Amino acid sequence: MNHSFVLNESSKDGETLILFSVYVKTEGRKFIFSTGEKIHPSEWDFENRQPNKVNGRGAEAQRHRNINSQLQRYPAALDDIVANYKLVQEVLTIKALRDHFNGVFKKSKKGEGGFLSVFEKFIEYKKKEGSIKQSTIKRYNNVKQVLEDFQTDTKYNLTFNRINKTFILEFSDYCRKVKEHTQNTLGRNVGAIKTFMNWAHEERFHFNLEYRKFKKVSAETNEVILTKKEIEQIWEYDFSENKRLERVRDLFYFGCVTGMRYSDYSVINRSDVDGDTLTIVTKKTSDVLSIPLNDYSRYILQKYNYELPIISEQKFREYIKEVCQKVGLTQPTKKTTFIGAERKEEILPKYKRISSHTARRTFISLSLEGGMRPEVVKEITGHKNLQSFEKYVKVNPKAKREEMNNVWQMNTTPLRKVK
Repeated sequence: MNHSFVLNESSKDGETLILFSVYVKTEGRKFIFSTGEKIHPSEWDFENRQPNKVNGRGAEAQRHRNINSQLQRYPAALDDIVANYKLVQEVLTIKALRDHFNGVFKKSKKGEGGFLSVFEKFIEYKKKEGSIKQSTIKRYNNVKQVLEDFQTDTKYNLTFNRINKTFILEFSDYCRKVKEHTQNTLGRNVGAIKTFMNWAHEERFHFNLEYRKFKKVSAETNEVILTKKEIEQIWEYDFSENKRLERVRDLFYFGCVTGMRYSDYSVINRSDVDGDTLTIVTKKTSDVLSIPLNDYSRYILQKYNYELPIISEQKFREYIKEVCQKVGLTQPTKKTTFIGAERKEEILPKYKRISSHTARRTFISLSLEGGMRPEVVKEITGHKNLQSFEKYVKVNPKAKREEMNNVWQMNTTPLRKVK
């Protein structure tokens, strides 16, 4: 694109603004942008369209060099946006040029094009879109707060062009050492940043594609599952004198025998049931799932006249721990997490580690253990690939002992006896 510098008032008897001019062929007109730099027309080289060259180290020579240095930023900014539009094979418009130059040279309205203010726009967009859960919106807000803290504490100036390899290294180090985030928390936060950057790129807030190289770190966790005996304890416990916990128990058990997410089975009603099949559209993925009813799920639905109790997920997570404590799931369990390469372990009673999602994990594990084919279980739970499905598969210690003994059972008397 042809560009040049021109004076705003070339015949003025005094300093005048230097303008950056670009001819946009597709629109047949010029894009004019004020550089903010001023110079007297007598000091301007009209042929080469730059300040007169002044030799030496005097004040005028230094001032001209400073102006020249500032002016070089404008062709560089033009080259950047032209290259980016060629990359995405789109036509560069005057509006796009103006938006880009306003952002680069900080001439947007206050906060309009800044990284964190655009993150706020992203969150508002997701709220209005209505396709994600409130918990996801909450996570985006948490990530925005972490980014604000990171910028304040480290003095790292967050701009779209600075979301690069240096950023991800410093941000990861900050999250691990200052925020003490686990690998999985860091991974989720990086994933949220990539989602934001992708949205911002589609909305033309930036053209920096470095974020696509960011790797979403994670670490295997030892989340708990329940054994068949434990869920039977929960099912058979008499909560008749505490209707609140009885409703929580029934909801949890429904998840254990259907494999559904709490966000899906907590809102089902009679219209979702056709004969022996429960058909739903999942909130998380919008997939249509057909789930066969069994004796337990059918009984629970009938008990509540096909209108399951409504309990907020936050309260449910709190109450299910109370249920499991009453039942007696108090045995100590080891929780292992990773902060970077550092391994952290703590011993907690089992009931404290049980959440709404424990039901889904338990269904998958016990269904496979009971002989259901993996492809059938995947069809019921809605997992689309083996990798995500396998994260839920946890074989309980009893099953491992039985399998080990079945294969490695000693059928003959050993020649040497243990002393």
